[in-house]
Amino acid sequence: MATRTWIGTTNDNPTVTSNWLEGVVPVAGDDVVFNSTYSNPCTLVADFPATGQFRSLTMVGYTGTLNFGNYKMYVGQGNYNGTILDAGTTANFTCGSGGIELYSNTTTSSNYNVIKCNNSNLRNVNFFLRNSGLGRYIDAQTDWYCKNLTIINYSTYLSNRSYNIYIYGNITSLAGINNSNVDLNIFAMSLYLRGNGVLDFSNFIQVHASVYVEGNYTLNKNASFLINNTTNNSAGVYFNGGTINCNSYDLILLITGLFYPHYIDINQPIDNLIIHSSTFYLSTVVINHKLIVNNKFQLIERPASRVPYLIVKSNTTGTKVDIELGNNCKYLIYGHQLQDLRFNIPVKAFYSQITNCENITNGEYPNVNISVF
Repeated sequence: MATRTWIGTTNDNPTVTSNWLEGVVPVAGDDVVFNSTYSNPCTLVADFPATGQFRSLTMVGYTGTLNFGNYKMYVGQGNYNGTILDAGTTANFTCGSGGIELYSNTTTSSNYNVIKCNNSNLRNVNFFLRNSGLGRYIDAQTDWYCKNLTIINYSTYLSNRSYNIYIYGNITSLAGINNSNVDLNIFAMSLYLRGNGVLDFSNFIQVHASVYVEGNYTLNKNASFLINNTTNNSAGVYFNGGTINCNSYDLILLITGLFYPHYIDINQPIDNLIIHSSTFYLSTVVINHKLIVNNKFQLIERPASRVPYLIVKSNTTGTKVDIELGNNCKYLIYGHQLQDLRFNIPVKAFYSQITNCENITNGEYPNVNISVF
């Protein structure tokens, strides 16, 4: 393990020894530093290092460009009590299909594998998350900007609830379905989707406040967001000028987390929407304004019905909010206390309580005979 400092004396190639202050090209386990003293910026010509990972990457006063091209820089020894990535505030980043792959094998939630990514230029960089098993942590201690986010295997926890993550491209997963049922636990405040891309992840992505859709996305799988609101009075799902093209898949919102309201603010028609409440009964699901669902709508509580039921209501008590279902929209409404909702067509809820609603009645499931041959 050693510190290697970029000076770029000869050219922009990091595999040239004279481009490093110590006269040695960094290898796995080294701490790599880019500071204000350099002659040429850096451009990767291959995956770096060739095997393993650097222990850390630190940008201190570096104002040049770090160009990943179509290659990856591998960072994080896996269980490092300290900062594995500090992107600084002045460096410029660019990449093609490459980027930064962060590795973790720690189950400790704070002060290990620390990343500081509060540099808006990181919106040009692809991040890849890899770890050695389920529920490994990366301690994010600033807002995190990135272009495309790819979860390579298992679930990764971003463990600080004080900051946000901003995605300017796609979220994808290469992991497939795994036992954790969560691809990415974002213990940050909120997730901002600002790209024009795809959502193609296998399990839930969990946030502890809100998901803001500010770009135009297409689903390549069912997209499942778990809103685990335990401290926030304005958490929810907000379409801030963005859209989601369901592409025959479902947008699934799992609402959970103690006493607080969870806002549904989807201000554009959506094809398939599932809202599954499994939170503590004193919390609420609040529909901010008219909701238009074309093909499939489900509003369900977790299977064990309770009294009092979870509340689904409009934003203003006594004032109805419209829920407009398409002519052939399939729906299921189960196990809620429904307040101040107005449907455009007659619908039936099951095992629910209804207060000041229109075009909805309550009942029990019909008896169904199933024959198996």
